[in-house]
Amino acid sequence: MQYDAHGPRAADAVRHVDPAQPVQRATWATGELDVWIRDNGVWLGRFRDKEGKISWVPGTDLRPL
Repeated sequence: MQYDAHGPRAADAVRHVDPAQPVQRATWATGELDVWIRDNGVWLGRFRDKEGKISWVPGTDLRPL
């Protein structure tokens, strides 16, 4: 999480969620959020669905359950 394609991220651009929190995506899929990163000024959450597939979702598309 600390690095992207261009090198290290700023320390304030990564926030781990421990324990992972249940969330819902705007597409009505449920899963868990376990980390936030800020990329180009946008906060993205690492979303793991029930099958274990990971995707990066804009924070505006996530809702707590």
